[in-house]
Amino acid sequence: MNPSVSICIPTFNGQGTLYDTITSIIVQKSDEIEVLISDDNSIDDTYYIAQELANKSEYIRLFKNDKNLLV
Repeated sequence: MNPSVSICIPTFNGQGTLYDTITSIIVQKSDEIEVLISDDNSIDDTYYIAQELANKSEYIRLFKNDKNLLV
């Protein structure tokens, strides 16, 4: 995979919007897009939602901070 567009999604406790955000990107069905999700150690289901979507798409790369970087 050699995408020409990288979409970076930093998130923290974004379970309410993350699924819709990612699926709206994936439906573009372009090999030119990669989605990079960086979870800032959410305490809700954000990471699990992202993980399920990443398992279904080779265009999604998921990262998780070991601790929240904002505090």
